[in-house]
Amino acid sequence: MIQMNNPLDTLIRDELQNARHIVITTHVRPDGDAVGSLIGLGLSLQTADKNVQMVMQNDIPTTFRFLDGFDLIKQEPDSPIEMVILLDCGDINRSGYPLSDRCVDINIDHHITN
Repeated sequence: MIQMNNPLDTLIRDELQNARHIVITTHVRPDGDAVGSLIGLGLSLQTADKNVQMVMQNDIPTTFRFLDGFDLIKQEPDSPIEMVILLDCGDINRSGYPLSDRCVDINIDHHITN
């Protein structure tokens, strides 16, 4: 088991444990980081019995369609949303999800601009 000693880690864990309906998205024109992160976190949260919607504005590039779970990614969410997680996106304007009416609850990214 991973030990979480950082207060931010604990806060994120608690938020994820409390949310039931989660939307995960990434940037437009997705690359391997984006697609892999989206599917990896999405499937992990589904295993934790969460209602997860993996959403991307663009179609998945054919290069990544071999990944288990690629067929679960949609272009629009279709059920209640309690939490939005944005992955691999250093600029909210590059999001693959219309975030204008909804703020991001958790942002996980490695870009220096974020």
